[in-house]
Amino acid sequence: MTPKSVRMTLAEMLDDLSRQKFDEFVDELLDRREEPRVRRNRVEGKSRLEVVDVLVSTFTEPEAVRVSVAVLEHINCHEEAKQLGKMPPKTVKRAIKDALADLSNEHFKEFCDALRDRPGEPKVLQNKVEGKTRIEIADVLVTTFTGAEAPSVTAELLREIGCNEHADKLMQETGGQPSNNSGAAGVNTTARGGSAESDFVDNHRSALIDRVSNIKTILDDLLAEGVVSQAKYDEIIDISNSRDRMRSLYSGPLNAAGRDGKEVFYKILQRHETFLMKDLQKNQ
Repeated sequence: MTPKSVRMTLAEMLDDLSRQKFDEFVDELLDRREEPRVRRNRVEGKSRLEVVDVLVSTFTEPEAVRVSVAVLEHINCHEEAKQLGKMPPKTVKRAIKDALADLSNEHFKEFCDALRDRPGEPKVLQNKVEGKTRIEIADVLVTTFTGAEAPSVTAELLREIGCNEHADKLMQETGGQPSNNSGAAGVNTTARGGSAESDFVDNHRSALIDRVSNIKTILDDLLAEGVVSQAKYDEIIDISNSRDRMRSLYSGPLNAAGRDGKEVFYKILQRHETFLMKDLQKNQ
């Protein structure tokens, strides 16, 4: 049996309330002091379906359920609150599709590159990723990774490209713990104990890939510091395009080195890309 949508469940819950209790629900919703607040003109005199639309558009689906449960408790509709609280989180596939839909075209491309280059098993083949739509990529994720692994892998890749808010939202919607999940094998993130320097490297991935020009000198220093192996150094140097070199550096050595490696990378950038770093720091 197909599970009910959040909207349908909320609509049925409100339909089951008496007129008096529905009015109390609306009043309690308006009296909430937490942000985001609901404006009076959006719910006063509105139908139950219109109030459902306001709940979902204001709080997002999972949060709308949480808020509704709290409101029901306040108006002494404890049984209704209990039943609504049993509703499962958004399905994994739907949550991943929504997370990818929220990405800009540039971030979606970076996500696909990071998925293709992910070092952990199982691997995702290039022909499963290249030229695919967001919906097709979501299908690849849920068929390649099982159970809780699909949202976990997706969240880690989102963090790798600097989309930390998208990652946290995804984990909340699938019942995970934002910023504290165990993550996918082979993916290091600042969520497991980051620093200002490693956060900077993660959060400015796109800009650094696009704008770093002294990649050869930077690779020399990373080799000397032990962040990049000789074999990986030779592999990256053989890449002709500067952006592809940087992308390979991010998905391979920096990803494997984790926080400590990213801190070394940050210091090297400060030496060799002084003006770029000042510009990025100024715009933080």
